[in-house]
Order: sequence, then structure tokens, then C-alpha cells
Amino acid sequence: MPSENPTAQFTDQFVQNERALYGYVFSMVANHADTDDIVQSTLIQLWENFEKYNPERPFLPWAFRFAYRQVLMHPRPQRHRHRPQQKHCFSPERPHPNPRSLILKK
Repeated sequence: MPSENPTAQFTDQFVQNERALYGYVFSMVANHADTDDIVQSTLIQLWENFEKYNPERPFLPWAFRFAYRQVLMHPRPQRHRHRPQQKHCFSPERPHPNPRSLILKK
């Protein structure tokens, strides 16, 4: 592998591990669109840092670290739900009635 050019090395490593990387990211975000975005940004980060990769060590754990950081940086969907203010029927001035008093009497 050392005689190959870096582009070919990177391509081979990424293609061999892409499915596992996708599964790893999906296990954290559980959304295919978000997983696609994160894997894409991870690919860019891996390529930009590939000269720092030590080919004597496994590629996948190295790639997982980048993917994990990308998951943490990925914006999460807004899940704010509008909750209307509830008007409480009971207040200190009007205490909660005794449940027995709510039973209809014949």
C-alpha cells in the first residue's frame, strides 16, 4: 500500500469502510438525511486529515472519531412544541374538590 498514491489509498479505505461508517452514524442520529449529511462532512474531514493517518493502524476507528465529532456538531432539529398556557381550574382560593363530591347522585 505505501507505493500507492494517497488518493487511491484514501478511496480504497473509505469505500471498504463506508457502510460501517454509515451504520455508526445512523445509530446515533436515526435519520437517513442527517446521516447522509454527517457522512458527507466526515468524508471531507477525513480527506483533509488523511496525511495524518497512520496506515499501520486500522482506518475505521480513526474515521469513527471524525464521525463522532461531526455528529456532535450537526445541528439538531428544532423540537420546540408550542404549549399553550393552561388555565388551572383550581387555585388556593378554589381548592380541588373532593372526588366523592363529583360523583353524580341519583
